Amino acid sequence: MLLINKNVKPSKTIYYIATLVYKYLNNSSLSVKQLYENIQNSNESIDYKSYIYALNFLYLIEKIRIEEDVIKSC
Repeated sequence: MLLINKNVKPSKTIYYIATLVYKYLNNSSLSVKQLYENIQNSNESIDYKSYIYALNFLYLIEKIRIEEDVIKSC
């Protein structure tokens, strides 16, 4: 869910998940799979579909680049 409303926990929104993704990327380069596994291993429970939406959002606002399955922060 991209838009925030009163029926959805803020931690389930794309904005929140995108913030987590960007935090775990932390100026490094990781594969799509490695980054997702790092987030999952840190007790953050997000589904893969929401993770991909968050990557798309970060790409659209030019915070990340994706090259050959490797994610880099801009």
